Amino acid sequence: MKRLIALLLAVVMVLSMAACGKNAEATPDEATQPTESQSSTEPYVTPIGEGVYSKSSYTAAVADLTANKDLVVATLGDTELTLGQLQVYYWMYVYSFLNQYGSYISLFGLDINAPLDQQECPETEGSWQHYFLETALATWHEYMAMTLQGKANNVPLNKDLSDELAKVEPEMQAAVDKGDFDSLDDMLTKNVGPGIDFASYMEYLNVYYSGYNYYNHCAENIEVTDAMAEAYYEANKEALEEAGITKTSKLVDVRHILITPEGGTLNEDGSTTYTDAEWDACQKEAQAILDQWKSGEATEESFGKLAGEKTDDPGSKETGGLYENIQVGDMVVEFESWCFDESRKPGDTGLVKTDYGYHIMFYSADRLQWIKECTDGSLNEELGKIIDNAVASYDYSVDYEKILLGYQNLSGE
Repeated sequence: MKRLIALLLAVVMVLSMAACGKNAEATPDEATQPTESQSSTEPYVTPIGEGVYSKSSYTAAVADLTANKDLVVATLGDTELTLGQLQVYYWMYVYSFLNQYGSYISLFGLDINAPLDQQECPETEGSWQHYFLETALATWHEYMAMTLQGKANNVPLNKDLSDELAKVEPEMQAAVDKGDFDSLDDMLTKNVGPGIDFASYMEYLNVYYSGYNYYNHCAENIEVTDAMAEAYYEANKEALEEAGITKTSKLVDVRHILITPEGGTLNEDGSTTYTDAEWDACQKEAQAILDQWKSGEATEESFGKLAGEKTDDPGSKETGGLYENIQVGDMVVEFESWCFDESRKPGDTGLVKTDYGYHIMFYSADRLQWIKECTDGSLNEELGKIIDNAVASYDYSVDYEKILLGYQNLSGE
């Protein structure tokens, strides 16, 4: 179910891409078809087997995608996946992959300037097109299986998710009205991929949210016992210890208010050097803020409110200065030394100087790291079993000969 969780970002990706104007100046032909030099190049892979590898390339003209959008290419139980709906799963996963790995894409051997069907993928026996298609089909398989299980168990759609679904069309329409698009279908074609229409996209979202809803329902109703967490630790002890997680490792929650010195001299390497007087002034300001807090309610809540008003740390300003589940190696040495002092207890305060400035510290809570890691690990194992059972509960078949995929210039050029 990692795909289901990871693609949560992809659900809102359409709007963000539209806001950035991705491909807004390209015509549908320019955005969805290979150039003459690209289309004349033979695909990298030759037919090498059955299943997803039964065709060397699935790339087709946009007209063929549109004409065949209602063609059923896969079934799961009594449900069907059309060619138009498959385009959504396929391109959503492609862009989710690109978004996740960003500038590291080339390290995977993926060239965004070349067609996907003409590049060998180290993760498969074929091309990157084969890889993304296989993953897209597996994603639909999981989503739909969990959706059907949710219906079978009479699990209603969470109101928050239902509200999110209701906002999709008006928000997308607003993006169409503001952008260089003729319609919702036009925006989806230009910003996601060829052959995608709004009806197919909404079907994707409905299945996604329903499956995700049932996944959350299952997670909320699984109780991980101490015995389960202990068993997980013993079964994964070597890997956990290699990651620095032992029975004594702690996770720490702290709040802080960062006060940076004023003035300073900018160095050639971009760093700033402060005089002793500037550091002294910074320390006095930090101490004054700590004294101000102590003279009031002196609660964690009041500290968080003060952090929202005073901190120079943009990463924690909106959370009241809170950083949760800090482990060794997450923060700079001076910050960590204060957090992981053996005498530290909830409610402790103090000042810590780092290269960033003076931190006004509030120690919120701690917990044994192995318990959290092993509880989460046990929960994921139980959820994995639920997903596997759901996937195995329905007959599943794919007609690869009917599958067609469009071409999209991933570089945006």
